[in-house]
Amino acid sequence: MKRTCFMTASSVLLLAACGEGFTTGFGDGGGGTVMTSSGGAGGTTTSSGTTTSSGGEGGSGAGSTTTSSGGAGAGGGGGSGPPPCALIATGFWHACVRDDGGVTKCWGRNDYGQLGDGSTTNQPSAASAVPIVDFANAVDIAAGAYHTCAVLPAGTVRCAGRNNDGQLGNNSTNDSPTPVDVMGLTNVVKVAAGNDHTCAVKSNGDEYCWGRNLYGNLGLGNTATPQTTPQKVNDLATKVEKVAALADNTCSLNKDGSLWCVGRDSSGELGNGMPNAQVNLPTQVTSLSTSVVSVSATYYHVCAIKQDGSLRCWGANESSQLGDGTNVAKSTPVEILPSDVIDVAAGGVHTCAVKSGGDLWCWGANQFGQLGDGTTTNQSLPTLILSADFLKVSLGYEYSCAWKTDGYLYCWGKDDFGQLGNGSPVGPQSQPQQIMQLCTTKL
Repeated sequence: MKRTCFMTASSVLLLAACGEGFTTGFGDGGGGTVMTSSGGAGGTTTSSGTTTSSGGEGGSGAGSTTTSSGGAGAGGGGGSGPPPCALIATGFWHACVRDDGGVTKCWGRNDYGQLGDGSTTNQPSAASAVPIVDFANAVDIAAGAYHTCAVLPAGTVRCAGRNNDGQLGNNSTNDSPTPVDVMGLTNVVKVAAGNDHTCAVKSNGDEYCWGRNLYGNLGLGNTATPQTTPQKVNDLATKVEKVAALADNTCSLNKDGSLWCVGRDSSGELGNGMPNAQVNLPTQVTSLSTSVVSVSATYYHVCAIKQDGSLRCWGANESSQLGDGTNVAKSTPVEILPSDVIDVAAGGVHTCAVKSGGDLWCWGANQFGQLGDGTTTNQSLPTLILSADFLKVSLGYEYSCAWKTDGYLYCWGKDDFGQLGNGSPVGPQSQPQQIMQLCTTKL
């Protein structure tokens, strides 16, 4: 029986086809995750957080940025594991993929050159998008609001797009429609992109951030002027496994399973119980202890999967994006689903999760059909969208993308800039649309 092994990071989904055993992970004995998926009847039901299905642990992508770690006993052995068959990163209004042939493409909004194709022209077609040679064979990709970054096989980082706060990391504030080298970084394994800042994790667990620092979101202990080159983040207690970037915040998932957040706290997104208490040094989300295996962060809300497969969310909630049945912001994590969650993605004001049987659940804002249930009705509780072999989900600001075991990418929601990649913007799509095949072998 073939299983699918995956790890997620920085607005990005990674998948790999494995044999019966699996050894995914990154460095220093980090754990991995494993899942099998099966289909089922469709339909839409609403859950109060009491439904369960069988299976494992896992994790997921301003757009949606996600990181996952086997760290605190999530299972799996150490080592680098097999290479991922493909990657996808969703930004606010653009998306990027690297297919199983190593070809990287981006589509959607491109006014700052964030697609990295040398132009500032929007690209509505994933199929027709120009391969980005400077992102070829990427091992990780992050899509922010208006910029895109990729980790290359040599462990260096390149970025393209808006650079008003130095978020491209090349000691400049000039936008670039072609990828430029981030200065001074080597041995990088993960990258995350927020609105106007970027962070990366090296193989030794050190974290570096650069770009906008207005709210102390770089974690440097100050709110100094923007940083145009990478700066090392200290005060994280232990080495970092992955990093996720919000609009003006950063959350770091450490190798011991603890979660640390820094920056703006306008809606309680730091998770420390003290809303509006901005901090400029990383602060632990203490109520989660050392049990976190995955975190997804976006505009102003955060969701985390714990070792037991339960899902917690916190932060902004004006459109019920937390999924707790209210529209009241939460400054500490609240349980949304009790078990069997293997992946989660936080969008602008909506959230989606995949459970161990391959079921896709979404909730929050739905005015553009971004929940994928065929309606434009908001949902304040997790709502079953499809039971159809889903593996991973990644969200943009008002659109969604998900990956299935057939190796195809599906997207839905708002399409004003061509971010769905279906050929031409034809208005919002309230149900998943097949976009392209990323892996030629069924997963």
